[in-house]
Amino acid sequence: MLIRHLQELVADGVIDRDDAEAVPPHVTYSVNEHGRTLMPVVQALWDWWQPPRTARPDQPGSKRTDPSDDLAEEQLLK
Repeated sequence: MLIRHLQELVADGVIDRDDAEAVPPHVTYSVNEHGRTLMPVVQALWDWWQPPRTARPDQPGSKRTDPSDDLAEEQLLK
C-alpha cells in the first residue's frame, strides 16, 4: 500500500525516487521543488487538525496525544 502511494506521488511529480541499484535494494524518496509548493497547504491542514493548546482533554473536540492519559483517567475513576 505504501509503495503504491509513493509510486503515485512520483508519477504526479510531487516526490523524486532515487534507486541506488544496490544489494540489498536501497531506494530514497525526497520531496522535490514542485512538492514543496504544497507545504503551505499541508501546514494549513496540520494547523486545522491540532487542538487549541489551551484545550483540556475533557473538552469536546480536543484530542489526546498521550495514550497513557486514558489509563491514568481509568485509574482515577476506580
